[in-house]
Amino acid sequence: MALAAALPVVQFAAKRPLTHRDYDSWRAIQSQTLSRDGKVLAYALFPQEGDGQIVVRNLATGKELRENAGTPPPPRESADPEGGPGDPPAPGTGLRIAITYDNRFVIAAHFPAKADTDKAAKERKRPDEMPKNGLIVIDLSTMTASRIAEVASFQIPEAGESFLAYLKVPIAATPAAAGAGGGSGQDRDQGGRGGRGGAAAGGRARGQFGSDLMLRDLRASGKETSFKDVAEYSLSKDGKLLVFAVASKEEEANGVYTAVPGSDAAQAALLKGKGHYTREVHDLFVDDPHAARLMVGETFNPPGNWSSYPPHKHDGADGEPRLEEVYHFRISPDHGFAHQSLYTTAGECVTHQVKDGDAVLLPYGYHPVSAPPGYRVYYLWALSGDQRRLVPYEDPQHRWIHEQPDVEHARL
Repeated sequence: MALAAALPVVQFAAKRPLTHRDYDSWRAIQSQTLSRDGKVLAYALFPQEGDGQIVVRNLATGKELRENAGTPPPPRESADPEGGPGDPPAPGTGLRIAITYDNRFVIAAHFPAKADTDKAAKERKRPDEMPKNGLIVIDLSTMTASRIAEVASFQIPEAGESFLAYLKVPIAATPAAAGAGGGSGQDRDQGGRGGRGGAAAGGRARGQFGSDLMLRDLRASGKETSFKDVAEYSLSKDGKLLVFAVASKEEEANGVYTAVPGSDAAQAALLKGKGHYTREVHDLFVDDPHAARLMVGETFNPPGNWSSYPPHKHDGADGEPRLEEVYHFRISPDHGFAHQSLYTTAGECVTHQVKDGDAVLLPYGYHPVSAPPGYRVYYLWALSGDQRRLVPYEDPQHRWIHEQPDVEHARL
């Protein structure tokens, strides 16, 4: 009895149920990213309601920067009527943060601020007038941040120089159409240092056009190049090539193009022609400084399509640079064939059936190529001559085909 009396009396606080005040104090960490050198940690911190924060911390110095990350849109309802509601996604899910390969910059998507969204809703703004997502660019050398408004998606090279490609929100788009990272859910979840994460999601709906694609050189105080009416884009892993698809109201501008980050060279078309003369063309060595006369490229013909079409030539007879050319063919499947024609205005005309591994010399004349249905045709082409300028001369009798709005469905 004496021992029991000597023991201290421990009192436990009475249990109570959790309230919304408790929930409001909880924070969810999202999109955590560590720099390659292990010195910088970046992540998003979101409450259950209200604006979140982008947190960037230098683990070596302890210095920290916090930027408003806005409020994410409410989660979408499940499209499956049989499925239950399930657990709602954590606040800020889908927001993307990336650190450049050289550990110099943090790029983070952000949602609109809650105050801005509430104000727009109170003013009964239309969906296309509501505040849009944007980007935060943080310079790690100075721990300062700048913002880019109305951004649908972004990419940076996974293992290359500090270039930033970002697609502006289309004028008629609504902010609910894409998450703050852009792209599909699978792409957004990848995070990391770029790669596929900023690609546009899905295909383009009929009548939907592209928006401005911006390419920023972060090494050169933010120097930017713009490309109009871009629907989809991809920045290569090493940052040396940007590929993008144009969806414009002007039909002749549509196609697939490439641009070289950090270069003043004009964009080059990859997908040329339309209808049954659509083909993919790569200019490998055409305007580079490494050769004096030689130009090299490659063409991919889909089955049933034509290339080097409308028929063109470069023999100098009509003022174009005089060049001789050779085609080296590969056919898939390899037991197939293609047709290589050569004709002149003087009446010379010959057609060769070319097979896998064949080469054809084209010293003059118009020289279209056709791929039969079922066989994909590739040819490596090389030209050399008096000048290193690729300016083909098209047969005037067939130029009219460029004016056809839809050659594939044209009727006789």
